[in-house]
Amino acid sequence: MDFKKFDVNKLKRLMDPNAAKDLDKFLDNLPATVGYNALIAAGLTWLLAAGAVLFAMTEASKVAELRTELLKVESLQPPVPVIDFVPVGKSQLDGFVESVERINLYPVLTFRVAGDGKLEINSKAEEFTAMTYAIGHVQGGGKNWKVEVDSMCIGDECQGGTLQTSLKVSTIKVGDAPSG
Repeated sequence: MDFKKFDVNKLKRLMDPNAAKDLDKFLDNLPATVGYNALIAAGLTWLLAAGAVLFAMTEASKVAELRTELLKVESLQPPVPVIDFVPVGKSQLDGFVESVERINLYPVLTFRVAGDGKLEINSKAEEFTAMTYAIGHVQGGGKNWKVEVDSMCIGDECQGGTLQTSLKVSTIKVGDAPSG
């Protein structure tokens, strides 16, 4: 605002006691000057605007309440830990195979460690019962071991015998819940 161009006389006229009478006179003459239809249209426009503002405020308060309720529900959810499956190391599987072969527990089966987390068992097709017992033995072979049958082959098309099973052996690792 530029104070150099400030008109003090205009301010005096607005503060004059007769200014309220002038406003009253203006409002009394407004229907004759503008017309009743224009006043009704302006009144309806203001009414619609007030209704829209009231509706927007009501909906905004509902959204705020829903947000508060959502935050409350999210705060009640417990943190869920992360579960990872880590392949068992080749050295651990070699140690397991050596212990099984040392006590000659499954003489009809051939065990071979194919890498980290991979164990193959071969035999003849008639030894299916021994194979199922060996798979159960592998499942209990180490702490937190999780054993999955990667592939199982029975018949003449199998390589290394007529019954072959490939197992994936991993350990279950429970990590901290993500924060956040």
